[in-house]
Amino acid sequence: MLDRKWVGFVLALLGLSLVAPVQAGVITVAGTANIFAAGLSSTPAGGGTLPPSIALPGSAQSLTFNSVTGAVNFWTGVAADNGPEGVSIPVFQGTNVVGYPNTGISGIEFDGRQMFLTGVFLGPTNPVTAPAGIAYTTASTNAASFSPLLGQVFFIGDGLANGSTTQQFFVPTGATRIFFGFADGVPGFGTPSAPASPAAYGDNSGTLSLDYNVITPEPLSFFLVGAGVAALALLRRRLV
Repeated sequence: MLDRKWVGFVLALLGLSLVAPVQAGVITVAGTANIFAAGLSSTPAGGGTLPPSIALPGSAQSLTFNSVTGAVNFWTGVAADNGPEGVSIPVFQGTNVVGYPNTGISGIEFDGRQMFLTGVFLGPTNPVTAPAGIAYTTASTNAASFSPLLGQVFFIGDGLANGSTTQQFFVPTGATRIFFGFADGVPGFGTPSAPASPAAYGDNSGTLSLDYNVITPEPLSFFLVGAGVAALALLRRRLV
């Protein structure tokens, strides 16, 4: 007969291994994808293309990225291609683009960086009022995790901290969709004192490929985790 301590050990491992099953997929994001048009039926003139999105299950807790590959360009024939982390062109200073009025989508700022991959979480409809925009620095983009609000455009880049550690993007309460795209605008990409409006997507090119995971713990996992923890406690008592 199998010793109960080994049964407990197996239950513990099983429970802990099922904490975070994932929904995986790959999505392509064109350089013309306008993140500020998320949730809209069409983009305003000069606004490029609607940003692609994925549906989120109600139990979704966070997103991670296995890889973000490819290259995009915001000024074909003039600017060099860049990857998901964006590019730094001093003449443009950085990015400070505001969302369209009355769409519930925030702006975004990044001192010294342009044309980086962004995302935004939405529920079934856009927020009534846009949340405040996030202002990024290179240091802040290397955090281990992010918790953006509904309608708040956030930096994704390559989904890695310091190019090596997988970052977690936590899903806000009420989110049913996430959109992916870029922040482009005129004049330039905006400045700290003079934000730009979304525009100038027509001369963008290239694509990025996002290999993503949606972390979605199942109800059974919580039961198994509880059983596993209890089994480990019982095992510890028997071994003492």
